[in-house]
Amino acid sequence: MSFAMNLPLPLLFFEKERKDSPSSDVSIDLDELTHRRKVLVCASCIAPITEETARITKRGSHEHRFFNPYGIVYGIGCFSQAPGCADVGESSQEFSWFPGYLWRVACCRRCQSHLGWHFFGAEKDNFHGLILDRLAEAEEDDE
Repeated sequence: MSFAMNLPLPLLFFEKERKDSPSSDVSIDLDELTHRRKVLVCASCIAPITEETARITKRGSHEHRFFNPYGIVYGIGCFSQAPGCADVGESSQEFSWFPGYLWRVACCRRCQSHLGWHFFGAEKDNFHGLILDRLAEAEEDDE
């Protein structure tokens, strides 16, 4: 599929006019019309962690608030994948916020900041629970 196929109808018309008519006054710089996707980056080092399209729901919601055994409260979001995270430590089932899932700590691959947990369920049902205030939104060019 060509880039022009994704343009709104009026831009397709103007682009056609510009190609067919070299003397046309209409000027569109197609290099400036880029597709962008929303990504979530590490708030500490701005490394890409996951995409908005990876948001999923678990136990009826994308966002959850949980506390750990030390009483620290975390607001997390569930994501089907987080390639910018690296798992750290051994898997555990103790104090799992999602019954039936083991978990491992998930850190930023670049700066090693703690970003959340990688949860492992039966039959390869895996997801990431990422601490939302440790992520920032950014836009990245689609290539």
